[in-house]
Amino acid sequence: MHKAVIALIFMALSTAGHAQVHKCKVGARTVYQQDPCPKAIQAAPKRAAASGAAAAPTQLPWPGVEYGMSRAEVLRLVAGSREGRGDVRLEGFRYGGRTFDVEFRFKSDRLTQVHLSDAVFMQPNAATRQAFEQFAATLRQTYGKPFSQSVDEGASGLQGEAVWRKGGAEITLAISPTTQDQSTILFNFFAKGKRRAP
Repeated sequence: MHKAVIALIFMALSTAGHAQVHKCKVGARTVYQQDPCPKAIQAAPKRAAASGAAAAPTQLPWPGVEYGMSRAEVLRLVAGSREGRGDVRLEGFRYGGRTFDVEFRFKSDRLTQVHLSDAVFMQPNAATRQAFEQFAATLRQTYGKPFSQSVDEGASGLQGEAVWRKGGAEITLAISPTTQDQSTILFNFFAKGKRRAP
């Protein structure tokens, strides 16, 4: 099983990013992910990549979803999403070989941010650093070289951030300390000028 998971991660890292989303059953749970489902899991593609589109990658990993959309539009376009605490939520989304819980955040009922929290909330700093580097490499394949990237282990724990700027929007991959020895990965898409202050 462990070898199969590693093989799936390498397959996900080696493929070019596109907007197809697969619906997979994992036990009693339904998950939506960018990567094809393992053979033991039934897959049903939810939406194909746009045909005849230019080579430029989609800013957001859900086909048709764009900044400025309403909650209702996002709920309609993102299979498996639901309303929750003023935002739209999606659990168990696979992207770049990792599983994330997703929050589509709105200001005045317009999409301004997509926040992805690593489903592995806390892990040792060494594992988080390795996962950060692997995920940053995957994002470089889709979005090019980051505008900035740094990782630092200080008194408060492991911290890091990689930032991509595309079309005025910003994509951030961050390491956030949960304790001095444990940390987690956060991933965000911000609309132009909508990055929330730390």
